[in-house]
Amino acid sequence: MIECFQIYKSFTKQDVLSGVNLKVRQNELSLLMGPNGCGKSTLLKIIMGLVNQDSGKIISNGKDVDDIGDSYKAHISYLPQDNDIFGDMIVKDIEDLFLNIKKIQQPSNVLRSLFDIRSFESIKFSNLSGGMKQKFLLSLVFITEPNLVMLDEPFVSLDQKSTKTLIGFLEEAKKQKTILITSHYFNKLEPLVDNILIMNNGQIILDSSIKELHANKDSRNLEGGISNLFDEYV
Repeated sequence: MIECFQIYKSFTKQDVLSGVNLKVRQNELSLLMGPNGCGKSTLLKIIMGLVNQDSGKIISNGKDVDDIGDSYKAHISYLPQDNDIFGDMIVKDIEDLFLNIKKIQQPSNVLRSLFDIRSFESIKFSNLSGGMKQKFLLSLVFITEPNLVMLDEPFVSLDQKSTKTLIGFLEEAKKQKTILITSHYFNKLEPLVDNILIMNNGQIILDSSIKELHANKDSRNLEGGISNLFDEYV
């Protein structure tokens, strides 16, 4: 379980996160939503340890992540929004380097197989289509069997077939992993979601279980419920 307490972050005197509090429970899929620029991606980078918060604490299974350092990062994986990060490297070389750095002897190849990464593993990353890049990066995220997975807009550039494949994979993965996703495709994720977080202006303004959302008298589906709740709190 990951808990964030009063996370603040600003860039060039511009507040991005203003006292974020949230809890991502073990073996649940939490969906983080909010308008563009509200701080979602920055929050994920802070939880991952790629960006330092100005103040506040992140607790992993009862321990301050500042105290456990590398042992914390070793068990989490992160998919960034920017998927153009490996330049002219060959896909297979990227994968081999990643496994070597992570010291993985027995990688998990389930998503690699589902997305048929082998069919384009000899191609330069820069020459891949947007969808192929996204599928490869998703396969890298899960190849290490992480305990905590954070996916920033994972469905971007995926076609309908690949989206369906990823949703089916996530349905099984969440039984053994803690997953935090940012996405605007809440109607596609409805069957998988355990908890919904709505973010606006650098704060979590709503933290609701899917059961609570469906209990909303005005909500007939996830998308309708989200709209009603967002109008109420923003």
